[in-house]
Amino acid sequence: MMMMLGRLVMEEAADVAGGTGAGGAGGGSAASAEAASAGDFDFRALANERGEFVEGWQDRLPSQFDASRATLANYRSFDKLAEAFMENKRAAMTRTEGMIRLPGKEAKPEEISEFHKALGVPGKPEDYGLKQPENLPPGTEWNPEFADAFAGAAHKLGLTKAQVEGLSAWHLQETVGRMQSVEVEGQRLFEQEQSELRRIFGGDYEKRMVDARRAAMTLGLPDDHPVFYRADSIKAMARLADLISEDRLISPTQVQNKLSPETAARDVMTNPDHPDYKAYYDPAHGRHREVVSWVNGQMKRAYGG
Repeated sequence: MMMMLGRLVMEEAADVAGGTGAGGAGGGSAASAEAASAGDFDFRALANERGEFVEGWQDRLPSQFDASRATLANYRSFDKLAEAFMENKRAAMTRTEGMIRLPGKEAKPEEISEFHKALGVPGKPEDYGLKQPENLPPGTEWNPEFADAFAGAAHKLGLTKAQVEGLSAWHLQETVGRMQSVEVEGQRLFEQEQSELRRIFGGDYEKRMVDARRAAMTLGLPDDHPVFYRADSIKAMARLADLISEDRLISPTQVQNKLSPETAARDVMTNPDHPDYKAYYDPAHGRHREVVSWVNGQMKRAYGG
């Protein structure tokens, strides 16, 4: 509304400057005469030859300007009104500068593509540059097929490279967190089962544990088989060892030699009857550093560190 008024005032001011106003020949242009004969409002009556609005000019406006009279009263001349219009225009342009127009439901593929490009979405999934982290946490592995599928889905959804990198880091962190939770819970259950076995075997705990492993390995089961994580299964294997003749059982020495690096290390860390158990936990023990170094070495062998 204000812009329309400014345009009209500008046209009338130009007429006055050209000598077609009250001081000019003829008292008005042909165009003004036509406008007057058509019954249009004569905006020339609002300003003098210097472009200054007359007193109460806003009250002389047609009824369509009723809602804006109080605002218009703040402007005393055409140049002030024009300056206000230009300031409002600049402010509006500043507010919209850098904005990206959202594609509508009926947007064409090329419009969506341009929108994604403006957001910073890569041209193709490969451009996300997903690659295996330099230092993967122990127990985790890089899955290139999963990475490719993730990049494809991210590109289809219009995710930026920064968003994909953030989600990838979050996924790795969540995976490691779940693995650690499982490991902690597994260790808790293992210790719980070991406590039950100590109650069952009493003073023969160490011997019966070796018997159980001898029987299981004689049957061809590896030392990290799930059977060794349950007290009832180990008890059953120990009883089975009693039913197999000694010459058919794997010898105790063979059991120790067949232990996986992780099992051997955990045996030191969790078995109080192991000869190196105290040395591992007692810094004052003469073999403490040696045993800790050996356990760490076994764990590195187990996890490829």
